Amino acid sequence: RRPTITKALEDAEAIEGGSLVLSCKTSKPCHIVWYKDSCLIWNSSKHFVSRSGNEARLTIRDVNDSDAGVYACDAGSVCTKATVTVKAIPAEFTKELQNQEVKEGESAMLTCDFSIPGVQFLWRKGPETLKSSEKYHMRQRKSCISLTIHNVKPEDSGNYTCICRDQKTMATITVNAVPISFVKELQDQDTEEGKMVTLRCELSKSGIPVEWLKGEQTLSAGEKYLMRQIVTILE
Repeated sequence: RRPTITKALEDAEAIEGGSLVLSCKTSKPCHIVWYKDSCLIWNSSKHFVSRSGNEARLTIRDVNDSDAGVYACDAGSVCTKATVTVKAIPAEFTKELQNQEVKEGESAMLTCDFSIPGVQFLWRKGPETLKSSEKYHMRQRKSCISLTIHNVKPEDSGNYTCICRDQKTMATITVNAVPISFVKELQDQDTEEGKMVTLRCELSKSGIPVEWLKGEQTLSAGEKYLMRQIVTILE
């Protein structure tokens, strides 16, 4: 006896970005073929065909506009059809960027959420488009988009914008500069004539140009004076 359809497909509305399962049942196990708009459906990253007893299922993953149409479950002698419509998610930021205040040398992270997971995004600082690098780390996990700025400096202060489609969100990063001060001062030295003496001090931040003085005289590096700077340590 040929199989019959005991549970027909039902029209369904899918949410953009989500998944949808269509199912039908036959009177007995049989070979099932699925179609969309008369085109054969194969197992893929988009579609997954499965069976459980007399029930046949079609799972549609990561739904988008192109998945709307008429689906058919074909059991050979009988067939059932249903129409799938797709409800678009409004393209908008569901979580805006927030202003950040960070200390020089630390990392700053900006995060926002967009209603459509996996959407293409763009980061800007003022009018400048940013690219992923050692300085800027960009990440996307589902609907969450983030920008991490490493080892911030005062010049990293400014307005940062995340752009998705025709939507944008902006926040301001303020970098508080580390005050320049001596965290370790020079110490008086006693030495013998003809021997070498090393004077050492340490600054609160690196990369600061310095000069050495003897009394009012500015010293220059040479055979007599050896000067070096290792990060924040000066000798």
